[in-house]
Amino acid sequence: MSEAIKKTFLISDFSAKQYAYLQYASDNEIKKIQTQLFLQHINYTLSKSEFYCNLYSEKGIDINKIRKISDINFLPLTNKDDLLIPEKFLCADKKEIVDICLTSATSGTKPSIISLTEQDLSRLAYNEEAALDMTGINKGDTILVCAALDKCFMAGIAYFLGAVKLKASVVRGGSSSASQLWELVKITNATAIVGVPSL
Repeated sequence: MSEAIKKTFLISDFSAKQYAYLQYASDNEIKKIQTQLFLQHINYTLSKSEFYCNLYSEKGIDINKIRKISDINFLPLTNKDDLLIPEKFLCADKKEIVDICLTSATSGTKPSIISLTEQDLSRLAYNEEAALDMTGINKGDTILVCAALDKCFMAGIAYFLGAVKLKASVVRGGSSSASQLWELVKITNATAIVGVPSL
């Protein structure tokens, strides 16, 4: 594979792998890393988000006083109405957006748009790779993904990317009928099924 292709591969390794050891770390070590990442995130919102800069200013919040995880209690919450204007939350150049997901609008009349960069998708893949690995699924498995990969649904693409990162075989069954999915299990000899409760 050429260097140019490697650099643009969608689910390249995510830097969170450096924290994999935290699964077995002490509470103090976990809190230390959580605090470090939390403060990095707050600083990122200050440097990249006009919405949060304005919100902190309106609420009179001095970000320099945010020093530990428990200080999250001093930060304002966002609500569904805030999320309905995606431009307010976009903290990346529009050219960096590689995928657009939508919520299912179960708590309102309009879905929220979730814009994802390559880094976001890499993180999503990492999360699911770790979750699948914890269940004992590995690269010898064939996973039937019973969640929509279309209609801008995030879960299906997350499961798919995680399984690919795990180097398992993936059958993209989607949100088909139970009989169709059972047929896929028989045809592909799937050894694991991943889905959502509503299915």
